Amino acid sequence: MIAAIKWAALTVCVSLTFTGCSRWEPVYEVAPDAVDDVRSIGEVVAHATNEWDLDRASQVNHVLLMDVGAASYEDARKTVLDRLRQRGWRGSGPGLASEVLESPHWEHVLLSVDPLEKLQDDGSDRLPAIVEALESRSEMLNRLAVVYMTP
Repeated sequence: MIAAIKWAALTVCVSLTFTGCSRWEPVYEVAPDAVDDVRSIGEVVAHATNEWDLDRASQVNHVLLMDVGAASYEDARKTVLDRLRQRGWRGSGPGLASEVLESPHWEHVLLSVDPLEKLQDDGSDRLPAIVEALESRSEMLNRLAVVYMTP
């Protein structure tokens, strides 16, 4: 009887593995409290996520379009970085095109602040929430900052 149960369990596990019905790979996500922390520094015009398949894992990134009441992107970027630093976020070194910050409160959470043009680099400009915000807020696009959060 016990052998039959073990055989049935093994059969189910093997069939799920080979049919792709099960996802055993880890999914890396930003801590929700970290996202809330960033959202609290200004008005979130749009918030979307995109998922990247890595080798034997997935990573869910957050993209936030932020309005912090600045007159230009450069002012918005400076304001976002200043407010995050006041909340304890600190530099972890230069990124490819921007400064990268990390939080002392959540491990493995990185963020960068970028101009709208960066949205096109990874396809984020095609995410529905981002598209809607870009179309409805066209008069203010030059003063928004894009905050990318990655685990």
